Amino acid sequence: ELFGLKDGGTIDGRLLAPLRPELPKLKPGGTYLVEVVIRTLNMGHVFPQGTSDSNEIWVDFEARAGGRTIGRSGALSGPDDTGKVDEWAHFVNVLMLDRHGNRINRRNPQDIFTPLYDHQIPPGAAQVVHYKLDVPREVKGPIELNVRLRYRKFDHEYMSLVYKEQGNVPPLPIVDLCEDKVRLPVEGAAQSVAEQAPPREPLWQRWNDYGIGCLIEGGVGSKKGELKQAEEAFRKVIALGEKSAMADGYLNVARVYFEEGRLSEAVAALNQAQHADPPANWWTVAWFNGLVNAQNGNFEAAAANFADILDPKHQPRQRKFDFTRDYVVINELGVTLFRMAQQEDEPAKRAELLRRAVAQFERTLRIEPEDLDAHFWLAQAYTRLSESLPPQTAKEPPEWVPVDSLIALMEVFVNTSSPRMARLQACADLCQAIVKYGQQRLVPDKPKLPTLLALIDKCRPIYAQESEESVRAAAAKILGNLHRQTHAIYKPDDLARGQAVQIYTSKHPAAAAAAQAIVIYPTNRPGAPGLKGGENDHAR
Repeated sequence: ELFGLKDGGTIDGRLLAPLRPELPKLKPGGTYLVEVVIRTLNMGHVFPQGTSDSNEIWVDFEARAGGRTIGRSGALSGPDDTGKVDEWAHFVNVLMLDRHGNRINRRNPQDIFTPLYDHQIPPGAAQVVHYKLDVPREVKGPIELNVRLRYRKFDHEYMSLVYKEQGNVPPLPIVDLCEDKVRLPVEGAAQSVAEQAPPREPLWQRWNDYGIGCLIEGGVGSKKGELKQAEEAFRKVIALGEKSAMADGYLNVARVYFEEGRLSEAVAALNQAQHADPPANWWTVAWFNGLVNAQNGNFEAAAANFADILDPKHQPRQRKFDFTRDYVVINELGVTLFRMAQQEDEPAKRAELLRRAVAQFERTLRIEPEDLDAHFWLAQAYTRLSESLPPQTAKEPPEWVPVDSLIALMEVFVNTSSPRMARLQACADLCQAIVKYGQQRLVPDKPKLPTLLALIDKCRPIYAQESEESVRAAAAKILGNLHRQTHAIYKPDDLARGQAVQIYTSKHPAAAAAAQAIVIYPTNRPGAPGLKGGENDHAR
């Protein structure tokens, strides 16, 4: 949808919206940002999903006046809908890289290392795309803006590799998933513009979608979006007074306030969403109340909010929702219980809170064994549960720790018929050996992860079932070390990721620009396809 214009061509320019019924007069020689909104409907997954590295989905934007193109982004390089897409177009995809800074461009998912950017749209959400439009000084008549979301099953780069020996890539079908157009008047022009119907109703939904796109720009939860603009859009939703929209308006305002750290205002907006008629979904309100309470240090209230969402008796099954396996909420409950334990002075109560936190993170691992947050917080919680363990001098492990020695020490520890002191000594020696093992250089045919996971499986029942307090604390110490090493393996290498990104962006300026949190796409780039003198000018 062509939603609006921003005066001056900047993100913080005055918003002229919504287009239709508004038809602002454009000034010859003026510069504007054209605000395009892409909205997802009736899907329960991100768009696109699956092979998002090879599907080619992009926005084709064109501005025309007096029979000629005055702005273009997203045109094709060849005639008759063939060739490669303008590399400076907005692509709705994930640009994935391997560890050497090469694009994943040949259906080689085994080499996936890190995304340069992720332009997928969450379910029921929206994306805002900004186009910079320079209005020619000599323009005399109305300007027509056209925008299409286009889809091609395989991108041109991939097909060029497939047909490398043949030399020419055959034409592939292109589907226009949706489109919009608007005709705008120009100041000083004699030709008038007829009224144009809005592309869809209701009006509040158009404002709401624009606000969501602004809010999540740069990534959901990244706090890099247009938060001020999002708040203004959601305030418009509320001001329209549509009864069915009030809950959405207040809830989304609360989301903005939470992102900005305006927690007291977020609480007030959540209360208004909860008391609207009809009210906002209770689980959504509970989620944001939990986040706000946790940020405010009201951990007990936050834990109650998260527990309500996870309670099997409270599931909105008439809507076919079941949050009992939502490990994002499970982890938040675990972290909240951990924070409560940090504030507890009574040792027995503190240990109980830590055990409850452990139970939540273990619950997550039963659903998603590779969850990074669960391993991190288990390392923290188990370590604190081992603080009552008496000091024990450990033997210095060898320079190279063989797996067999780790297994042997674990066997001594888990053997319930072994003397208590022998088990505690095995714990001390094993913890030292685990640290040393984690520091060892990698051997390609001997990965560490299977060993660590096997040791966790061996030790976990001892922690759960042991009645002797010191041995249980020893089991917690071992598990804390094992989860710490496991987390270190699962944790992405930020330095390596940064190097891969730097290699690719140094060679591909268009992709580097598209990877920014807020992107303004040019429409008069010299040599761009679709413009005079561009790649496909011969076809015009």
